[in-house]
Amino acid sequence: MIVVNKTKALQNKRNAAVMTASEFKLALFTQGYLDQVEASYPSWSKDIQIMYDNSQTFERMNPTLISMMKQLGFTDAQADTLFGI
Repeated sequence: MIVVNKTKALQNKRNAAVMTASEFKLALFTQGYLDQVEASYPSWSKDIQIMYDNSQTFERMNPTLISMMKQLGFTDAQADTLFGI
């Protein structure tokens, strides 16, 4: 029961995690990921490039963002940390 509640609580935090574009990119910078992200940009699919370039907010559970994070090799824990979870 406790494990289920912790899992549900984590999922709720992930579902609620949203950052502005500047917050997201500053988090990438302060956590040492921005250079890696920008270096890999040319290899991304067009939908990921459009999302990265034009989103005003970044949602932790956005499928396109999750795809980007996976392409970058981020673990769920790294993505959670990036969003302050």
